[in-house]
Amino acid sequence: MSVNNVLKGMGYKFIAEIGEGSFSQVKLATSQKHHCDVAIKIVDRVKAPKDFVQKFLPRELAILRRVNHEHIVQMHELIEVAGKRLCIVMEAAAKDLLQKIHEVKRIPEDQSKNLFSQMFSAINYLHQMDIIHRDLKCENILLTAEEQVKITDFGFARCVQDPSELSQTFCGSAAYTPPEVIMGTPYDPKKYDVWSLGVILYVMVTGSMPYDDTNLRRLHRLQRKSLVFSDDAGVQEPSNKTNRRQNSNRLMEKLSNKLLKVVVDRCGSLIMAHDDTAIFRARWPKSTNTILSAAIKMYTKLLLILLFYLLQYSFLYCMHILSYQL
Repeated sequence: MSVNNVLKGMGYKFIAEIGEGSFSQVKLATSQKHHCDVAIKIVDRVKAPKDFVQKFLPRELAILRRVNHEHIVQMHELIEVAGKRLCIVMEAAAKDLLQKIHEVKRIPEDQSKNLFSQMFSAINYLHQMDIIHRDLKCENILLTAEEQVKITDFGFARCVQDPSELSQTFCGSAAYTPPEVIMGTPYDPKKYDVWSLGVILYVMVTGSMPYDDTNLRRLHRLQRKSLVFSDDAGVQEPSNKTNRRQNSNRLMEKLSNKLLKVVVDRCGSLIMAHDDTAIFRARWPKSTNTILSAAIKMYTKLLLILLFYLLQYSFLYCMHILSYQL
């Protein structure tokens, strides 16, 4: 008996085919049992690679059974047909995020914030369960008719037993993949998901990909550079004057801290105590020569302290004036 006949006999009526791969297809159908439209992913186990059938598919099904989150696609049931095909019945969506971006070119900032917060909520939920997705991209972010996010496609997902465990499998789409994966080095899978979320956010607000992924070597070089937003991207960047002032303030703080450390190292614990009376509570030697020597050292330290504060305030004042000139 064919898959279509089996599903029809179980109350599913096909509406349209909404996706197709080398060994699977996704169909939209109505369900008498669930009283709603559903998406049915039909996997051909005969055509599918052995590694997928024995490794990735069981992982995906195990994760779908575990998760229960409003922004993660829910699995209704599994249907086995003659041991050759597996039908995964899931809740349906109206479109995916990439289709949405193609329709509107780019998503307004307020709406992007709302969608991104839903994605973050779902990924945070997964990470707290030590589940990593590893294939986050616009095509795997579904949107309902009410434009609620539903994350789907857990084909490369897995459970992490040890939070410090690194992954080595190269998976996902290159355009959404972090540099360490491109370079083939072991990577933190949770950080992989975070990087992919950042790429998705960029695509939402700009309507374009942040990097050209046609050449992997060039892609890695591009990832090491600062992102550049086009003039019509609709993203407001801080002005150059603001950036210079912030950099100047950070430089001033860094240099003043370094100066403080040098003087403290020179003057010893006396400065660290910040107690002026500590000088006069020192142990005085009995002989006149050693008393004179100790007095000279004490006043030398005192002069160094005064010099230090004079230099520090002069330095801070100069940097303050400079930051306003910039």
